[in-house]
Amino acid sequence: MYVLNQEVRVQDATSITNMSPRVNHMVFFPNKVTFILFLSVLGFSPAMAVAQTPTVTTVGAISGFAGTSVDLPVNFTAGGTGVSTLQFDLTLPASLSYVSVTTGSAAATAGKSASGSTITGGVRVLIFGLNQNPIGSGSIAVVRLNIASGTAPATLAVGVTGISASSPTGTAVSTNGVGGAVTVSAPTLPTVTISATDSSASETGLDTGIFTVTRSGSTSGALTVNYTVSGTASAGSDYSALAGSVTIGSGAASATMTVAPIDDAAVEGNETVIVTLSTDAAYVIAAPSSATVTIADNDTALPTVTISATDPNAAEAGPDAGGFTVSRSGSTSGALMVNYTVSGTASAGSDYSALAGSVTIGSGAASAAITVAPIDDSTVEGNETVIVTLSSNAAYSLGSSATAAVTIADDDVDTVSPVISGIGASSITATGAVINWTTDELSDTQVEYGTTAAYGNSTVLVVTAVTSHAAQLGGLQASTLYHYRVKSRNAAGNLAVSGDSTFTTDQETLPPGDVKNFTALPGNGQVTLSWTNPSDADFTGILIRCRTDGVFPVSKDDGTLVLGRTGLPNANESFLQTGLTNGTTYYYSAFSYDTSQNYSMAAHAQASPIDVTIISLSPNSGGIDAEVKISGAKFGSTKGSSVVTFSGIPASVSAWSDTSITTKVPANAKSGPVVVVANGVQSNGVTFKVGGKLAAPGQVRIKK
Repeated sequence: MYVLNQEVRVQDATSITNMSPRVNHMVFFPNKVTFILFLSVLGFSPAMAVAQTPTVTTVGAISGFAGTSVDLPVNFTAGGTGVSTLQFDLTLPASLSYVSVTTGSAAATAGKSASGSTITGGVRVLIFGLNQNPIGSGSIAVVRLNIASGTAPATLAVGVTGISASSPTGTAVSTNGVGGAVTVSAPTLPTVTISATDSSASETGLDTGIFTVTRSGSTSGALTVNYTVSGTASAGSDYSALAGSVTIGSGAASATMTVAPIDDAAVEGNETVIVTLSTDAAYVIAAPSSATVTIADNDTALPTVTISATDPNAAEAGPDAGGFTVSRSGSTSGALMVNYTVSGTASAGSDYSALAGSVTIGSGAASAAITVAPIDDSTVEGNETVIVTLSSNAAYSLGSSATAAVTIADDDVDTVSPVISGIGASSITATGAVINWTTDELSDTQVEYGTTAAYGNSTVLVVTAVTSHAAQLGGLQASTLYHYRVKSRNAAGNLAVSGDSTFTTDQETLPPGDVKNFTALPGNGQVTLSWTNPSDADFTGILIRCRTDGVFPVSKDDGTLVLGRTGLPNANESFLQTGLTNGTTYYYSAFSYDTSQNYSMAAHAQASPIDVTIISLSPNSGGIDAEVKISGAKFGSTKGSSVVTFSGIPASVSAWSDTSITTKVPANAKSGPVVVVANGVQSNGVTFKVGGKLAAPGQVRIKK
């Protein structure tokens, strides 16, 4: 608000003389500027009385609930100086926000109106009117504030600051401000319960059931109560589905839900609908929180029928009949016809008298019998079965035992062996074959085979009785003539054996696996070759060839033959090649082969013999941990991965050069050769005696 004093001349004020218009007060509003003119007769000045200071006051503590709005009254107490225009700020905490403002009665009486706008940290209120009337004591504004949802119960302070007031003459008027508060109250929730006010419903006449949900406390305003539905009845098929919530209307203390049964044809017995109240922020659940309505069924249960073989053993001898019994549960009033099907290995009309396919349980009876009457034929067929299975029908339900069997014992003796035909060998490979044949009756399966007509081997007996037979032979030798014969025995124990037949296995074409772990360790004029034979059962031997022109031999005939040796699968083997030239690199290829002379791909290794030589040991005997100096040649300038061993036990090294090594006798060492392996090349061995003196220093016995 801005206050300006400036003389203004009025040129056309014909009815006013000796007047000096003066703009005493100008107020700026958003998007509007209003000039208020006060006319003072020359020579006149208003008297200024001294009285109490005007005050803007928010009224007391206003209560409300979180998530609702409250109206905060703002009062004005007039002072000795009249106030015509008034502006002030209300400071608000974060949980209060400005909604709107309405004009209070005192401001309206003075011809003023209240307006508000949100500012940082609160709301700015302006009391203004297009007149110079002073504002009297009383309500000047009612400010509506929103309490944020989730605000905890508390007293929230509202301050009055930034007051700017002016008199009817446009002068500033000092004005006090007194703040108030908004109290956030804890809501008092209604308590809800449920009961089954009509707990009995029925499919007959579609008699409904009723639940009633009741609330306590205030009935002002509608209240929606949520619930879940359970029970043995199914919504949509046993009763019309419930909504899941019910609304208690404003002014009402309760509401009802109706359970409307559906009259179906299913026999299901009485079923229940259970409604349980669900929690919600709008109310508190009290006991009872659950209620049940029972729907009475009006459908009659069907009888349940079962079958059993009350005489499961029949026989051609006699003949001796067998029997089934069909039983029903429940009411026995009225006759009940039960249908069935017949299966099994016995044939109706030739093995037994055909059955009717249905049996009637008479009125008043709980069961009926079905008799199996065997026919004594002369066919050797073994024991056979008659199986009766109950059929579904709308007049009854099937129980858990709906099938039963009667066995007819054969009284004919079989003394004839099966007839074997169609013998042959198929799927022949280097290591296996399949033997096929047929029999004129069901019988078991077995083959005897070997490299002579004495056979010596046989397949596992397959006891499953078939007429088309196949037996797999495995583990055979390639390119070998095999003899075989087939054997089949029928259910009566009669055995048939074929004559001798032969087949020849194919030549092996698949080579064995490659040689594994093939290495070449150089020495002085020699190379030690090591490897592991492949695991193939038909592995026969190893062939090693070498070249010195920088190329590995590419076949079993390439390069110079180093070694040809037979061996066993998976065996670890080695070979020392001597008489080699130091400094020359030898390129080795190792080929494995099988009994069919199939050669594998080559495994490769290379080595360059070098004259790594121990000349002397000083001393050449001593105890564990004794220091020993090794003199020689071509040890290499640095140790790197090179090692010193005493009888094969590695020793620690404290100094190393191309001609000298300083080491110590390792723990557990025994008398024997000291060897240096320099960069993969093994030296000669020089004997060191552990625990005593072997020879004077400098005298060396070189092991060759």
